[in-house]
Amino acid sequence: MKPDTDYEKREQLIQAAKEEFMEKGYNKASLRSICSKAGMTTGALYFFFENKEDLYEEITGSAKNELKELMKSTHLFKPDPFMSHWIAHTIVDSFVHVVTHEPDVEKAKVKMRFILNFIVQGWTSLLVTEGSKNNKK
Repeated sequence: MKPDTDYEKREQLIQAAKEEFMEKGYNKASLRSICSKAGMTTGALYFFFENKEDLYEEITGSAKNELKELMKSTHLFKPDPFMSHWIAHTIVDSFVHVVTHEPDVEKAKVKMRFILNFIVQGWTSLLVTEGSKNNKK
């Protein structure tokens, strides 16, 4: 395969995976469906990614890493890898749920703003709580 073709195929898989994860969430997303949407065989996916988790990490990894760096720089709250993974899934699944269950775009936007506010308030609470604990030591 030519390098340009490889890049294009990889990007097609990533785009199809984004759609699949948004539509079905991580657990219900299917590699077979992703490959079908990208117009490829499932075997082609394994040329670029080890498995579904590797593909999901490619899509969400940079945002997750930025969040980790932000948490490290504050020195306030450091969740373990399990909790980081759980939080990321919870956020994505929340938005997927709205997109798949609310056909009215304006109502969906209102619900997504509520979810985002809820998430921000939760993080703020964790950071302030943990920060005050660290300041008392």
